[in-house]
Amino acid sequence: MENDNHYWDITAKYLQGKADLSEQRALQQWRESDAEHEAQFMAQEKLWKLTEYTAEQEVNTEKAWNQVKLKIDDKLRQQTPIRSMILSGLKIAASILIVFSFFWLFKNYESGDDVIVVKSGDKKIEVILPDSSRVWLNKGSQLTYAKDFSISERNVRLEGEGFFDVRKDPKRPFIIQTENVKTKVLGTSFNLRNYPADASIDLAVATGRVSFKAETGTEEAIVTPGKGASFSKSDKHLSNFSISNNNVWAWRTGKLKFDNEPLKKVLADLERFYGIEVKVPNNNLATCRFSGNFQNPMLEEVLQVLQITLDLNYKKTAEHTYLIMGDGCGN
Repeated sequence: MENDNHYWDITAKYLQGKADLSEQRALQQWRESDAEHEAQFMAQEKLWKLTEYTAEQEVNTEKAWNQVKLKIDDKLRQQTPIRSMILSGLKIAASILIVFSFFWLFKNYESGDDVIVVKSGDKKIEVILPDSSRVWLNKGSQLTYAKDFSISERNVRLEGEGFFDVRKDPKRPFIIQTENVKTKVLGTSFNLRNYPADASIDLAVATGRVSFKAETGTEEAIVTPGKGASFSKSDKHLSNFSISNNNVWAWRTGKLKFDNEPLKKVLADLERFYGIEVKVPNNNLATCRFSGNFQNPMLEEVLQVLQITLDLNYKKTAEHTYLIMGDGCGN
């Protein structure tokens, strides 16, 4: 297994075009020495061509194995039988990690004749495109791009929510296609949201300039940092807005910040962040003000802080639905 891991690394260098002549020769000899070696090489090459990215969850089994081995070598040097058993177990664990790495990649990546489809499933993932642009996909999102992406054009399709950090290339605009809207940039960072159940397609810009244009009609918004644009799916109308806080991309940063915000706005941000619905029968609660900072908080934690601060009560009425009750504003 240890020897196989060594050739796993050489194969990775070979596929990146970074293997020197001696490594290329060693890899060729290893492939020819055993049919299983050739099968491993072919599987790794296929996976490389399929994904062409570095996954956020990628497991460096060789590095992990070396770190563990260094820690146990001294203690077990004189205990050969026990050492052999432990090392064998750790090698098996390393091979299991490799299997899970393959499983994750094939589960989230699909390949057709001309396109690659990346699905985030129930996790938040990072995708590095062939042009080095980076995309963070929120849960339940999907990114589709051509296998020849970046050769002549940079086009992707988004379903769900993604934060884009686009590498600048004036000769090849980066275009994101969503339902009824085309977003065009040269090099910038921004958040784009388009879940099927959403009433609108929303853009929020962090850096640079973004063109946000409806496919039908002539409406177009040129959006700059700190600004956003929204496309209504019902009336097909574009509107502009100012970003009041950074909670619009809190799903990626894990940071929720409220600075004397009305409860109506706070609950809207919580609905977006946690994927829930919050019902408030008492309209008087909507104007109550709240301030607070949270880092990767559990929903219950935030609700309990609201309960104590504003003298409210909350109740879970369904799997993703909460009810907020009370006279409000701490009175």
